[in-house]
Amino acid sequence: MAYITLDTLYAVVMTSNNVCLSVCPSVCVKGALTSLVWLRGTDDVEAEFTEIEEAVVAMHQNESQVVSLFDLIMNPRIFKPFLLSLALMFFQQASGANAVIFYTSQIFTSAGFSSDPDTPTMIVGAVLVAMTLLSCIVADVAGRRILLLTSAVAVTLSSATLGLYFYITEIHQVVCLSVCLSVTCCLVNDPCI
Repeated sequence: MAYITLDTLYAVVMTSNNVCLSVCPSVCVKGALTSLVWLRGTDDVEAEFTEIEEAVVAMHQNESQVVSLFDLIMNPRIFKPFLLSLALMFFQQASGANAVIFYTSQIFTSAGFSSDPDTPTMIVGAVLVAMTLLSCIVADVAGRRILLLTSAVAVTLSSATLGLYFYITEIHQVVCLSVCLSVTCCLVNDPCI
């Protein structure tokens, strides 16, 4: 119940904050010089401030041009990244990683962790957090393409391992091997790795 209250409080604070925000960037330019001096830690920000002012003036000049949503989406510079982001979101949902995470306690219970299935679930959660933080670092060093390809291979292998686990458990009733397979597939089944 406390989580619902905290989520609701967060939503109310963010919504009220957005209502108070200014829509016009020209209002933001007035405080930009003070903010730049504070952010950079020096008074030598005139060149950057001039760039900001020029960008605002150019934006105001372009406000008269009306661009439709269709024109915006059909622009190749926007359409390709938009399509790629939709494909990434679709494949992340279709990989089944969320279902595996949701049923982690049941998977560990059926794998033989009858004493406390929540402990391995917490370990899986900790591994997911650690791998997500590691993936942020690896994305900057190795690049996102390598990270996505590695993640696709890892999720495919872990999903196949999970399927093998259920097959061995149901058909052959082998518990020792199924415990190893369930732990492996749950620890590797992170779409962010």
